[in-house]
Amino acid sequence: MDVVRQWRHLKMGKRAGRGHDPTGIAGTPDGGTAVLCRACPHEGINIPPDWMQAPADKAWLYTLTLAMDANFKQKARLRPNDAKDPPLGPGFACTVNHEVYLQEVMKRTKDQDEISHCASFAAVYSANTKKSKGLRATGIGSVICARHQMFWSNGTGDLQKGERQVNMDWVFLSAIIFCQLIYVVISYDIACQWAIHFYARMSKLPKQLHMPSYRQLRFKVPKFHLPAHKDECHAPYALNFTEGVGKVDGEGIERNWPFMNELARSLSVMMPGGRWDTMDDHCNASNHRKTVQLGKCIGMQNTALMKRLTKGITEAVIYTRAFSAFHEALMVDHAELIEQWTKQLEEWERDPNKPCPYNLPSSSKPTSQAVLRFGVVIMFSAITMGVLKKQLAEEELKRERTSGMSSTGMSMSAMVIEAIDIEDAQRNLATSLKASSSTVYQDTDLLKRRTALLRRIRKFREAQVAHVPSIRPHVEAVDVGMEDIEVENIPLLLPSDPYFNDADRLAIFPADIILIEARLREAQAFDALAELRNKLRARKVAAQYKTMVVPTQTIWTRQRTLQDVIGRKIQAASDTYRNGRGRLYRIKGSGEWTQVLRELHPNDVRGINERLLLEEEKGAFRKAQAAAGVSEAEISAILEGMYGVPTVPQSALLVRGESERLPLSWIWYTTRHGDKSHDQLAEQEGASVGEIEASLRVEWCKARALARRAKEEIILVEEEMRRSIQFCRTRATWWISQIGRRSDISSWLTEGLAAYAREQAAIETCRAESWAAKWAAIRLRGREVQASLNDDNKLNALSQLKEIVVEIDIEDPSDGTRVGDML
Repeated sequence: MDVVRQWRHLKMGKRAGRGHDPTGIAGTPDGGTAVLCRACPHEGINIPPDWMQAPADKAWLYTLTLAMDANFKQKARLRPNDAKDPPLGPGFACTVNHEVYLQEVMKRTKDQDEISHCASFAAVYSANTKKSKGLRATGIGSVICARHQMFWSNGTGDLQKGERQVNMDWVFLSAIIFCQLIYVVISYDIACQWAIHFYARMSKLPKQLHMPSYRQLRFKVPKFHLPAHKDECHAPYALNFTEGVGKVDGEGIERNWPFMNELARSLSVMMPGGRWDTMDDHCNASNHRKTVQLGKCIGMQNTALMKRLTKGITEAVIYTRAFSAFHEALMVDHAELIEQWTKQLEEWERDPNKPCPYNLPSSSKPTSQAVLRFGVVIMFSAITMGVLKKQLAEEELKRERTSGMSSTGMSMSAMVIEAIDIEDAQRNLATSLKASSSTVYQDTDLLKRRTALLRRIRKFREAQVAHVPSIRPHVEAVDVGMEDIEVENIPLLLPSDPYFNDADRLAIFPADIILIEARLREAQAFDALAELRNKLRARKVAAQYKTMVVPTQTIWTRQRTLQDVIGRKIQAASDTYRNGRGRLYRIKGSGEWTQVLRELHPNDVRGINERLLLEEEKGAFRKAQAAAGVSEAEISAILEGMYGVPTVPQSALLVRGESERLPLSWIWYTTRHGDKSHDQLAEQEGASVGEIEASLRVEWCKARALARRAKEEIILVEEEMRRSIQFCRTRATWWISQIGRRSDISSWLTEGLAAYAREQAAIETCRAESWAAKWAAIRLRGREVQASLNDDNKLNALSQLKEIVVEIDIEDPSDGTRVGDML
């Protein structure tokens, strides 16, 4: 093992050019033998010398985006001879100089609490609570470049217990100690807590770790980890809402752990020096593999720049066109609002303490305006069921202070709420019956559900007759035939029931009950629309994720099941909306409110980035499904939107501009009411309009952010290609400059060093030329697309660009991009 360590150590020094330096390997600076990421910005190597004078619209290109995480599988056992095994290259490559690091950290651990975080991730919680007896290290903390997943020099260190802040502070600051860039983004799964008092903690560390005063550091949370955080963390720490980071997800460090974990057992029993030297060697090897992958057509970890630019161009066109369609539709009636939203968004980006435009406010009060129908004053407001139920309970309490409770013990509003809940249960039961495969267990479960539902209906009937005595004859008529009616089909006889005509409705029901149901039906419709939008977004994510995973039968089945579940929920939300709106229409009749709560057609049920199938595509779809044995009825149901099947979320035709840009479905925004201006609408409908506008603002901001990140991605990847080529050329020049630096050696050794330097320079030059030639066409197309995306008038000109064919991996599990994608 000692010989292997020495061989690795000497090879690492040789590849870094230490043999050409008069100071030799002993003079190696911290991180001097680390394999650097060529696509990241490095001062004096691959960015312009005047980068600090770059204009504001270009300065973001010189942002360093890092990711940090802890790995608790990388334990190290205490050994009796630990002190007798120093590392051969302390701090020479990717690990910190542990001698200094451990001395300083141990001084500060007594007053250092473990990280408390708003999201209880199981791995962190387990590591922070486990005993560390018998262990020299409970894991490692590491820093990588987030966009290319390469280990950063001096960015990996042992953790003594849990994920202490002092350890993570040191590892992070050590990684960027030589970085002179102004902008640094750090992605960390618990950044929301780590960022608190970060600068105060930094001031207590040795001065050589202090960041320069001009440094602008932004803390973010990786995309997969963010949903587990509290709501107040989402917008401020979201990479999707961060300017200048492109489409990076921040999860790259998680992709590095599998190969590192293969070493865990060996590393755990090594003594300190051997452990750290081995880590340096394997981290450098990983970085070298990814360096080679930068220029390949295949990148299993999404590090191939050609693949990223191919995918980025496609997404940029799709998301920009989607946002443009959304923006143009809103400009018809909401031009002033968009100006306000833009200003609010820019203010929030400058100062996160300002009101966040990505967050929805709490539901507003009901409006004071009303509609007259059947002699009953009916209010109109975009309010949720939860808030409305609370308001009805408060009103019921006031009513009961002046009158007695019903003999049934159920108030009037509670009775109507119970009826709507029973109605939902009936609808769910009917859906379960259609989906049931009729096993004995399932039949038994359905019979139990029917029995429980029948009991609820009978209890509801008692309260209904008590509050509406004149309905008794109708209830008795229904009860007579109840044995012949399935429980899920029993009419509940509410004011909105088609069982009654307008005259009977007004004669039978008190005005209060009609008003209560109208308010509840409105809330039900708005809730259903919100649920529908939510599930449409989920459908898009599920469809995209299906193309990203390894296509095994188990995973495919699991994803198909997920899509089926989402499809059923989309259908359920659509049915709930149609039922609620239809019943509201029977109570209110026609009016301007129908311009907000419109009739929902199957073609309206589509996401922001989805489009309708063209007729020829429908024909091809029918043939393919029929060949697969799908019945004509099922095919028609799918095409009519009854099964919630995605309608081509990201079509290649749409990318090339060969299909018409269809207007965004009305469910994502609200059009004008007749010829009334926005001010008149606001005066008429008050808070409900405010709630709708807030929803529009959030959707508009998110669509804008997605389009901007997609455009940034193609700009960044093209810049990363330029940096990678420039890095090779600079490195070639550097190797030539190493010739003849040593004068204290023999002539034959001088010749050997010169030959090696020229060989390395030739390799770098060849690599630069190869990458430049391979990337030339796609880089040119990227610049053409950038120019078109930056000018709305040129957006449609994309369809006039000639097709180019690039060869990439036919199906990479990391992103699903296919060979021969045409741009």
